[in-house]
Amino acid sequence: MDASKLIKNIYDKPEKLLYYQYILYESGYNERLPFHCPICNTATMINRYDINFDHSYNPTDHILYLTAYIICPSPNCGHTTILMEEIKFKADYTFISFDELLKDGLHKQIEASNLRCIHPLLENPELVFAHTDDKEFIPPQILEDFFELQRISNFSQTASAMFARRFLERIILYKWPEIITAKKWNRGFPTLDNMIDWLREEQDGQKRYDNADVMDAIRGIGNKTIHIFSPKENIEISAIAVKEIIAELDSIITELYVYPGQRKQRKGCIEALAQDASEKSKELKKATIEESKYKDDTEIV
Repeated sequence: MDASKLIKNIYDKPEKLLYYQYILYESGYNERLPFHCPICNTATMINRYDINFDHSYNPTDHILYLTAYIICPSPNCGHTTILMEEIKFKADYTFISFDELLKDGLHKQIEASNLRCIHPLLENPELVFAHTDDKEFIPPQILEDFFELQRISNFSQTASAMFARRFLERIILYKWPEIITAKKWNRGFPTLDNMIDWLREEQDGQKRYDNADVMDAIRGIGNKTIHIFSPKENIEISAIAVKEIIAELDSIITELYVYPGQRKQRKGCIEALAQDASEKSKELKKATIEESKYKDDTEIV
């Protein structure tokens, strides 16, 4: 993306972010400036409340790093875009203030500038983890990797397929840590296909994991996106395919962690209820016996 298009029409200068800061500074922060949000694709105007600046200076390379955190004012968005401008000076400059940077003469000491847009990684609303109330059953690292996979899916289907392959390794190693020493693996550690083949093996008459085949399919897709076997090869992964992969990984997480965790929780709850019912029954029985003795004594009198 050409980041300069996000803050266009500012004197048509390459140091666009520098001028943003300067105009707000000179106007007492009352000026409204044009901004094109790259997330919601809306052309809007921002003011001092929508933007925060930060800076640092590298005296060795004579580079000023100017960063702006811009909050989209659109009520349907509100996400933050990060813009960073690298301004290189021809000689060393002791940073004092932005208005001095734009004085005649000193401004000519700017050799070059480069404006970049940094997209924050956002949660994909179409891929929200379904088990919000069941996070306690999932290992924190697996949960974090799953959310990272969702965020990556917003920007690159290919990267998502790569990360999904890596995520499979995380799941297997967490669930079956004994796999590391299960056999004498080449190079001392199992590859992902070694792990999946091990899960396919029967133990006590059944496979260690019934859905190893779908894991292998996800592994194969990830391999195709990582490895290029021809200069003409270009493996394209659709957004729909990524959603299916993430949905299947969600199902695997649910099967391996959520359902067993829920069942263990229910079992504990039922056992506690049974214990409570048993104790109450004993108390009631004891009270009934005591009451019966009292009635018998009364009748004798």
